[in-house]
Parts: sequence; structure tokens; C-alpha cells
Amino acid sequence: MKLNLVCVDLGNTNLHGGAFIGSELIAEQSTATDTIQADPRKLASMIEDLAPLGKGPWHAAFCSVVPNINSQLNDLLSSRFETVFELSASSCIGLPIASCNPEEVGADRLANAIAAQTYHGTPAIVIDLGTATTFDVIGSKSGYEGGIIAPGLSLMTEYLAERTALLPQLKPHLSIPDDIIGRSTHDAMQLGCSLGFPSMIEGILNPLKKELAIKEGKEPKLVLTGGTAENLNQVLDVDLPIDPILTLRGLAEAFRRDQVRH
Repeated sequence: MKLNLVCVDLGNTNLHGGAFIGSELIAEQSTATDTIQADPRKLASMIEDLAPLGKGPWHAAFCSVVPNINSQLNDLLSSRFETVFELSASSCIGLPIASCNPEEVGADRLANAIAAQTYHGTPAIVIDLGTATTFDVIGSKSGYEGGIIAPGLSLMTEYLAERTALLPQLKPHLSIPDDIIGRSTHDAMQLGCSLGFPSMIEGILNPLKKELAIKEGKEPKLVLTGGTAENLNQVLDVDLPIDPILTLRGLAEAFRRDQVRH
């Protein structure tokens, strides 16, 4: 099924959109969610850039973790596209959800799980490095099992600045230190993030990977996505697979499954 499809992932920090023809991504854009909330015209402009009128027909799929913008996004997409699909626990096809409360699972996490299932194989653990750092577990037969939610790197740096009188705002970046003793406030904070954040990732991932390997009888696939994925790989000195458009690819696959069902 080769369709013109716009996929939109609306997150707490950024809105990420992509235009697909079949399985090929032909255009991609991101903008700050705050910008969209302040000026809805920017959302319309972004959608127009991704899918120019007259070059369709186009369809749309989206997921959102920002409820107060959902209706605005849905109305805009519905006014421009032939079909609009919103991914949720109730519209998720081909991925069992073993969570106690499926409707509580973020739709972006379901999209990631579908993409991992389709393009990377299972069992799998997806680590999404966004506003929050999420670890999602996808079983070979059990589907989406659940996961772990921890602070994202930007939350760590922003919270330190917001909740203290003298600590500065840091750019959320991981660096490999030459000296593990900070000689200035900035250096001390940078060391705390650069040493602490990767240690948190490893401290969560290692037991999670071990438990899933025992349950499945084989090592799980690991997939990184999100803005600091490459930076994390460098600091950890590993080469974990990075899929920067994992969520968009999951949305496209979820839409395809829904179309086949109908």
C-alpha cells in the first residue's frame, strides 16, 4: 500500500513531523511545542510545508502526549487530509498491550514499540531520550509489556537552574571529562550530568536487559531514539542502533495496519 502520508508526533517539548510516500521519508520538520501553543498558524505552516496542497491526495497519522493541543491538531489535519488516524491503545493493531492500564501508555511509546516490532525485531528494548527518558519493553509474543520512565537530560539541567538561586542554566549536552573534579560551578554541573545521566541509563538498562533475556531465552534488540541518542553513544563508548525517526515510522506502520483492517 503506497500512500502519501504525513505523520506527526506531538511531544511535551517538540512537535516532529514527517511526510512519507510509501515507506520513504521525503520531508521532515521539527518545532518547539511552546511555539505551536503560542501561535497556531505555525502548525498550519509546518503542515503545508510537509504536504503542499495540490500534491496529494494526502492522509495523516498522529500521536500526542499534550491533550490541550489534540483537538487543534486533529481539526487542522481533518481540514486538509482525506483520512486522519490517531494512534492510541484502542486503535493500536497488531501489538498486544500487556500493561495493567493500556490507556495510560503514551501513544508515542506505542508508536516506538510498533516500529521496533516491524523494523528491528523482538524482543526489544527502546530507549527514547526526550523530555523524559523512557525504556519500553516489547516481547516476541506478549507485545508491549511496559517499561520505565526516568528524567530526560534537559529536565535535569533545567530543574537545577529553576530550583536554585545561584546555579546557571546548562545546555543539555554530555561530554567526556578529562578531570572528574569540577573547578567551577559550571564544570561541576556539567560533570554531574555527563557522569550521572549515562550511569542512570546503564543502571536501568542492564537489569532490564537481563530480565528480558531470561524471559525470552535470547538477548533483546536495543534501539535508541531521541535528540541525545548519538551524544549518549559517544559518552558510553558503545554503538547501539539509533533510529531517529522511530516514532514517525511507527505511526506510518500503525496507519497502514488500520487501513488494512478496514
